[in-house]
Amino acid sequence: MQIHRSYAINMKYIYRIDKNHINMVDEESKNELEIGRKYKKEVNEAFRNYLMDKF
Repeated sequence: MQIHRSYAINMKYIYRIDKNHINMVDEESKNELEIGRKYKKEVNEAFRNYLMDKF
C-alpha cells in the first residue's frame, strides 16, 4: 500500500496508525513513517478493510 510519495508498505507489518504516522512491526521498534496528506483517507479505509477481512 502506498502511504507517501516515498513509501509503500505491507499492511501485515503495521503495528499502529496515528493521525499522521504509521508505526511498523512492534512497540519496541522505532520504525515510524509519515502518512502523506493525500494518502490519509485511503490508508485508513484500506487498513480498516484489511482488519475486517482478517478477523
